[in-house]
Parts: sequence; structure tokens; C-alpha cells
Amino acid sequence: MRNILKLLLIAVLLMAGHKIRANVKIANVFSNHMVLQADRNITVWGTADRAEAVRIEINGISAATRAGLDGKWRVELSAMEYGGPHKLNVFGDDTLTLKDVMVGEVWLCGGQSNMRMTVRGVINAKEEISKATYRNIRFLTVPQSGATVPKYSFDVQWEVCLPATVSNKSASAYFFGRKLALELNVAIGLVDVSYGGARISTFMDEETARNTVDTARIHQNDRDLMNHFLKMVTEWENNGREGKRPSLNSQGISTFCYNAMVNPVIPFANRGAIWYQGESDAAHPETYVTWFGDYITMMREKFNNAEMPFYFVQLAGFENQHNTNVPPEIWAKFRLGQEQCLKYPNTGMVTAMDIGMKDNIHPKNKQEVGRRLALCALNETYGKTEVICQGPQLKSIEMKGKKLLLTFDHCEGDLKNRDQGKYIKGFSAILANGDAINLEGRIKSGNSIEIEAPAIERLRYAFANYPVSPLYNGAGLPALPFDEEIK
Repeated sequence: MRNILKLLLIAVLLMAGHKIRANVKIANVFSNHMVLQADRNITVWGTADRAEAVRIEINGISAATRAGLDGKWRVELSAMEYGGPHKLNVFGDDTLTLKDVMVGEVWLCGGQSNMRMTVRGVINAKEEISKATYRNIRFLTVPQSGATVPKYSFDVQWEVCLPATVSNKSASAYFFGRKLALELNVAIGLVDVSYGGARISTFMDEETARNTVDTARIHQNDRDLMNHFLKMVTEWENNGREGKRPSLNSQGISTFCYNAMVNPVIPFANRGAIWYQGESDAAHPETYVTWFGDYITMMREKFNNAEMPFYFVQLAGFENQHNTNVPPEIWAKFRLGQEQCLKYPNTGMVTAMDIGMKDNIHPKNKQEVGRRLALCALNETYGKTEVICQGPQLKSIEMKGKKLLLTFDHCEGDLKNRDQGKYIKGFSAILANGDAINLEGRIKSGNSIEIEAPAIERLRYAFANYPVSPLYNGAGLPALPFDEEIK
């Protein structure tokens, strides 16, 4: 016993003369195989012992600091050029090394289920997966979750794009990233912060959700979801707690997904964002325009990226399926609201109106969604002006006797009819008595269409939840819908 006590005393004395080595940590958004944004200063952060000296080093660039009293540290690395793979070393009282780090282009990928929809659900999925060996494409898929207060970590890491990993990754993000990787020949990092069924308010921080428009609607929705959840839990308890405990639909409650999914990523440097969301907010197109603008402003502030581009998807054609009840024209009206969001600087919209599925809210042609988003980025962010990224858009309507002459912008390669011939279906009109009639237009020139019409009050194109939309330009991009008063 005396010898044991002596050994314990020696151990205590040795420990007293040496500081216990701290476990310096880096935030979860940083891991092996990650992509760091080129040409921008990189903020790196993590935790360590109080006042512990921390130094970060990568590719000959370094920065040093000390952890604060709360154990948190943050440094800023100077901008780097495209390249890799590199090692990123974190030196504290011990050393942490991240390997296979690339410097390239990073994009945030947000929205709801059509952004979260995975590659295994697309058309030709088996072929797409088998060919998906792109080591320059890297994914960080943030777990779908919600929280009442901001979180700072999650339990996932970056992954390299391979057939073994791509099947459960966002399809829209993957096809977007694949197009960019092939065109730019640089590493592409895709950070997926989407959640199926999410309302836009769940991705707002508390301040934005509190100060945006129509907060009464947001708060009433929060209360309704919470009351429904509590009711389900009470019933579950009264039934002897049989089966799985009911779960809260976090993606429907304001700030919840921001707290758990977006906050841990802030302020990871990026080039921009792609966004596919709106089905859950489609009943409020006018309000959504402001909500989306406030969301963009918040994200640009959070990520210290004042000109951060946002490219978003206009909702796909869809009518109904067994578990939905979409009122007539509600998505048609929402698409027009989405077009109004183009008033915000550094935004772009691609339509999926023409590639939807009548009875499936999750259309399978995500290849084209991703490609169209990439065309926007290539043209507007990367300066490849030869890349056509917009379809025909109504410019003007003139009355020519008993005919209407419609002129369009963005008609590169001339107006085309996907269904062949010069007569275009998909037009409709509202008469003075409120009746609706269908019309056909005739392609008159490379940028104009002529319509023989009686006295009408409104002219529309592709104005339906699941529209007829055969009008394209020579680049294969569809014309945008419209609903215009005829004066």
C-alpha cells in the first residue's frame, strides 16, 4: 500500500509540472477532402483550452491567434489560388492535420425536398451513379435537423464524389457541380443545407424572422405546428407510449433549421448559393417575394459576401398526387412571384416549369435542373458570356387591329416550337365576362409571336400548375410564363 501511495504522489507531482495537453479542435465544417473557396480570405475557427496558442497553416500560408476565455478561436487565412491537394495543419498544444484539401469553388445548396432529392431518384439513376467518379467534386451534406437555439457542430464530414458516395447526395446540386467542374476544371465544393418540406422561414435567423413582413402568419404557423406536436405526444402517452414517439416537424418552424443546419456553417467562405424551394410557401406569392429578399440579405451578411449570387429554381410543373391538394393556379401564381425576386441584385432564375411531372411533386429530371443552374453561374458569375442561360421572356404586347403582337427578349437562335410547326399552344385569355379561353400563337419572326384574339382583358402563357409550355429559344431554354393585362 505504501508503494502504491508513493507512485500516486509521484504521478501528481509530475502532472503538476506539466500542462495537460489540450485537444485543439476545428469546426465540423472543416474536414478531410474539403474544398476551400479560392480568391477569398478564409475564416477558420474552432476550440481549445483557454488562452491556448493556435496556429493554422496550409500551402505556405499561416495565421495565429489565442483561444479566448470561452475556449473559442478564429483566424483568417489569406486568399489562395485554385489547387491542391493540400494539408491543413492546426497547431495548438497538440496538432491536428486535415488531408486532401482542395482550393476551388464552394456553393451552398438550399431549399426543400426537390433540392434534397438524391441522385438515386433521378432518371437513368444507375447509369449516372456508375459514371460518377469526379474526385474534384466534394460534398458536405448537413444532417436534416432543427433546434431552438443556434448550434455550432454536426456529425458529418466532406466526401469525394464517387459511385459509392453519390447516390444519397442532392441530385440538383450534383448535376450543377458536375457541369461547373467540367467547364471550369477546378474543384467544386457543394454544401447541402436543404430539408424536405421546409418553409423559407425555418432558414431565417431569429432577427430576420422577427422583422420580415407578415410575421403574424409565420408565428401562427409555428403555434399550429407546435400545438399539433403536443397533441400527438399526449395521445401517444395516453396510449401507453406504444410505437415511436411523435417527432416535431422542425422544417416548418421559423429559425429551427437555421439554428441546426446553417449556423454551424457560418461563415465558411463560398462563391454563392443555389436554391430550390417554394412548394411549402406557394400559397403566399406576394409575401414570399419579401421573405426571399430578406433571406438573401441575411445570408449575405452572415457569410460576409455582399455580392453573393443566388440562383433559384422556378417551380416545376405539377398537378396533384395522392397525398397533396394543390388548388388550381396556385403554383402558376407563385411562379410569377418568383420572377419578381429577380429584382434583387445578383440573382438568377431557371425554370423547371417544362420538366415537371403531372402526378409527382419530385420530378426526376434533375439533370436539366442542375444544368440550367450551372448555365446561370457560368454566364453571370464566371463571365462566360457566350453561355446562354435564359429562355425567352415577354418584352411587349402590341395591338395590331384584331391581332396581338408579342415580342420577346432572350431569343438566341430564334423562337422555336418544341412540338414542331409555327403554331404555339399554351396561351390563354380572360374575357371581359371573366370566362377563360385557350388560344394559339403563330411564330412570326425570330423574336415575335402573333395571336388572333377577340377583345380580351388578360393574356397568359403557361399559366397553370401543370402548364402546356412548348415555346423555347434556339439554346433549348423554355419561355417564362406570364399573365398580362391588355389595355
